[in-house]
Amino acid sequence: RRGFGELGVSFFESKEECCEIWFKSTEVACLLDAPSNSTEYSKYNTTSEDGNATIPFARRQLGMESYTHALYISPLGEKNSAYQQRFDGYRDRLLESTNSSMHVEWFELNISTPESMSLRLNNELGDCKYQFILLGSSRMAAATVKAVRAAGCHNKDVPTKVGTFDTSEEIFDLVFATRQLEFAVDQYNHMQGWAPVHFAALYVTTGIVLSSPPEGLYLSGPVLYTQGDTSVTDTLRTCADAAFPVCPNTLGPDGNPSKCPCSDRSKIVIGGVVHGITSDTFWDAVFAAAAQGADDMGVDLRFDRFEPQESNEILFRKMSAKILSLCQGGVDGLFVSLSDPVIVDAVKICQELNVPVMSINAGFAESKEIGLIHHVGMVESNAGYQAGFKMAELATFDKAICLNYESGIAVVQQRCDGFKEAIGELGIEYGEVRVPDDNEARFKNIVETEIGATGDWSGYAILIAGSPLIPPSLDLKKVHAGVVMGSFDTNDLTNEAIDNGDLLFAIDQQPYLQGYIPLPILTHAAKTKQLFLNHAIESGTSFVTSSPNEKLANCVAGSFPVCPEHPHE
Repeated sequence: RRGFGELGVSFFESKEECCEIWFKSTEVACLLDAPSNSTEYSKYNTTSEDGNATIPFARRQLGMESYTHALYISPLGEKNSAYQQRFDGYRDRLLESTNSSMHVEWFELNISTPESMSLRLNNELGDCKYQFILLGSSRMAAATVKAVRAAGCHNKDVPTKVGTFDTSEEIFDLVFATRQLEFAVDQYNHMQGWAPVHFAALYVTTGIVLSSPPEGLYLSGPVLYTQGDTSVTDTLRTCADAAFPVCPNTLGPDGNPSKCPCSDRSKIVIGGVVHGITSDTFWDAVFAAAAQGADDMGVDLRFDRFEPQESNEILFRKMSAKILSLCQGGVDGLFVSLSDPVIVDAVKICQELNVPVMSINAGFAESKEIGLIHHVGMVESNAGYQAGFKMAELATFDKAICLNYESGIAVVQQRCDGFKEAIGELGIEYGEVRVPDDNEARFKNIVETEIGATGDWSGYAILIAGSPLIPPSLDLKKVHAGVVMGSFDTNDLTNEAIDNGDLLFAIDQQPYLQGYIPLPILTHAAKTKQLFLNHAIESGTSFVTSSPNEKLANCVAGSFPVCPEHPHE
């Protein structure tokens, strides 16, 4: 209701009353499913220039006779595939919505001088035949809305709606202040600048690359800002135009002093809480990478590692307490592994405190369900599923067993569940054995009780679902040579086992990325509020079937050490 009551907009006690009274009095369709909150309501209303309310834009289905023409405008002479793709999407969606009855035209505008631009727009828009105008570039936005208003197109029974690609302070004023633009589409050009540099630097120094997501791209847009959007603050508008300067730089992109205060990254605090205890070597790379990421970004990292606990229940309680302590202490961002529901509950409290939280390694489904900003890792069930088919590709066996943690960790269970699904589709017998991750004698006894204390175990295949289980599993291979094995996670031991033929493969989820990637994302987001549209930032499912050369192996073992200072030229 914000603002509309003063403009003469009527409010009713129910949707039915609205339809009965409003429809009879104005003879327009009633929008029964219109959102009731003020932010969304603003999308379905237009106001005249003198402040009087006009009829609500209630006809959501565009197949009505009122909607006949749409226009797309791009700069003359600028051959750019992006303009073509934007037009194609605009045209196709409008034709789909109107059963192909709408005429969608493309107009190229000479924007070399304001005078010629205004003249052409006045000529093109003077008859008000277009109900929708989309601008391929924001550079002609002010002139376009001026021409629309000069012709009175905004006051027609079906007023002309104008939207644009790209944003600036001027564009935000046209959307939020004067409301002459219906929307603006942001592609987060700041993110398009920093992300390739970070990822390229990672590749050059480590050889590691992100896995390609299902969408094929890591998307920085489109992000749609409409008239009712309250997320764009004055500071954010100013700093976006100034490219979010980082101290000691106080200049804007044009070389002049920035209107946006520079960001002192040493005051940015990023927290991390994961279930990777000190005895689990998989997490060595995660912690080393996070430390390097914090050093690269110049931020304060609060990321402590837990010692082994008497039970996972105790570990998860301590993780939950640490998460709450960090969020209540005022961190600027947090990354966590969602290894148990009690962790999820703690994270929800962080969300209520408006702390940006992303997950790593464990909890992809939970992360998406509760609306965390990103998940960095691999989709565990998919990895287990792929492991089943990879094992069947490399060996012949009659029964497959997944070695799971006795104490139970959700991420490991998801791996076994995916493996079970694949083995079932292959028509092979499946079994799951829960084993301790810190008692090799009990481990051996449990597995031999399941399969047999004697024999070479020919016809059996074992998937090792976590790195702590690799050493005792390989010890069993020495006794029962006929069994074939594959493993999650990679290290020196798996590399040697692959070379010796004791492992068919090891699955590399690139833990270095899981530790490193949250730091630049959370650091930039603390000031820019810009995030990828993809929820999952996929560190990969990569099957390693041969060991790396000695140089690479040494770098992996040392978590890709970075020199403390640049060499002198």
